Amino acid sequence: MTSKPSDISPVNPVIDAKEAIFEKIFAENQELRDKLSQIMEISRENETRQQHYDRLEEEIFAADSLSHLLISLQRELLERFDIPMVTVALLDQIMGRIEESPLETGEKPADLLPLSTIPRGIYQNFFPRHQPLISSGLLPELAELFRTSKKSKLEIGSSACIPLKAGSRLMGILMLASRDPDKFQPSLATDFVERLGSRLAIAIENLTIRNQLERVSRTDELTGVYNRRSLAELLPLEFERAKRYHQPLSILMIDLDDFKQINDQYGHGAGDQVLVALGNVLIDNTRRNDAVIRYGGDEFLVIMPHTDRHKARVVADKILEIIATTEISLTAAEKTTCSLSLGLASFPAEGIETFEDLLQQADQHLYAAKKEGKGKIKS
Repeated sequence: MTSKPSDISPVNPVIDAKEAIFEKIFAENQELRDKLSQIMEISRENETRQQHYDRLEEEIFAADSLSHLLISLQRELLERFDIPMVTVALLDQIMGRIEESPLETGEKPADLLPLSTIPRGIYQNFFPRHQPLISSGLLPELAELFRTSKKSKLEIGSSACIPLKAGSRLMGILMLASRDPDKFQPSLATDFVERLGSRLAIAIENLTIRNQLERVSRTDELTGVYNRRSLAELLPLEFERAKRYHQPLSILMIDLDDFKQINDQYGHGAGDQVLVALGNVLIDNTRRNDAVIRYGGDEFLVIMPHTDRHKARVVADKILEIIATTEISLTAAEKTTCSLSLGLASFPAEGIETFEDLLQQADQHLYAAKKEGKGKIKS
């Protein structure tokens, strides 16, 4: 019986072994390629994140005012890190040292500033070791500090509250929140938020120091109001803003009646007491966005943005009435009251095209008031 050739090829164990090894090596190489791709993707993400963080730091340290700093911080954290809620809560004493000029605060709408204050007691309760507090949701006591944010009603999935410390100097806290419950997790490293808190604290401290130096250079040492140098900065800018936005602007020029007699009779120390008292009356009876300036010896000037002639006259009458009833100690036994002459000028008005025109008209009105006698107002 003749045998037929088989259709089944004989198994070659050597070839099968080589194919198995090749497939194993290929699979291992593919796994390595996948891991390498993942590592490269993570590296690119980290590089992008670092670039975003570097840009954030640049914006923080480039800020020339607290308003600029907060707006830049809010914008960068939203656009580059998808963090929609940002609030800086400063300790009360820090907030008191970083008050900005009427010009700066008037320029920025208040609802853009994610700024609040935190009492020291609340800070000590939640941050006894000055460590970040990272959690899901947000504790009610801290949620209240978000009240200035336009997005304060956003549902919070996770949050990070970071102490702001410049060296050993405590400034307050930075509060970040997101809808995403995984955005901030206690189990994750806090290097980013701690570094951000450190940089922000340094920037705020720098602005505080700069603000104090500027206030010293722009403040009259005796009365605590702005000095004449400030007038040269504030009035041109306020006038241009009034023209640009079609808003009224008024100025009061104020002169003490018979001030020379007080100096001659009681001495310059008594005259200084009168000037200080007048400065206090002007500060107490004008708005925060108004600028009280010591214009010269016994002359003061008040810049009143968004104030027409009628409203400015109401303020002038009030100042005249209050100073007339305010007793000022000249010596241990002598007290006096004072009278003022006031010149009022407002924009818009015929013949006023520049801030110099406005200032000149106020001066002319003051001169006319003094010619009519004591305690007069001309407008």
